Amino acid sequence: MQIEIFCVVKNVAYECEPSSYSSEHDARGIYLTRVCDRCREAKLSTYRPEVLTNPRYQVDELIDGDDFPWS
Repeated sequence: MQIEIFCVVKNVAYECEPSSYSSEHDARGIYLTRVCDRCREAKLSTYRPEVLTNPRYQVDELIDGDDFPWS
């Protein structure tokens, strides 16, 4: 029995290839999601571009022990 694995991104279903799964991380090295070759571009398009490229991207929540500038 073959199991079909689908992921849905922006209301589009992708038939994923488990053999090509990889983990995607932001520019700070924080885990974002698991992708395959077929859904990678669509899944990463849901993140702001600077999250993927700029390790100093602006955030509103505490990340890895950083202090809020207003605390």
